[in-house]
Amino acid sequence: MIEQRLDKMENMIAQLIQMVGNMNEKMDKKFEVVNTKFQEMDSKFEVKFQEMENSSNLRHEQLVEQIKQLEMDQDYLWEKTARNEREIAKIRTRLG
Repeated sequence: MIEQRLDKMENMIAQLIQMVGNMNEKMDKKFEVVNTKFQEMDSKFEVKFQEMENSSNLRHEQLVEQIKQLEMDQDYLWEKTARNEREIAKIRTRLG
């Protein structure tokens, strides 16, 4: 009778060990799936980030070029204004 109980307990422990092993295998598989999806998302994020960075750098270069053009235009206008002011002053002295 005691031996039957011990056998029954051994069988139950063996079943528990097998169940835990099966659960570990399932968890490992799920972890692999999650890890794979995470790596895919990470690589997609890196690509998107690189695209955004490239776009940002391009826009920055365009803005710098526009600012340089505006600075050249401003310098030209200041020179032209100074020349015109001198011409106006010469004309006033001749007329006046």
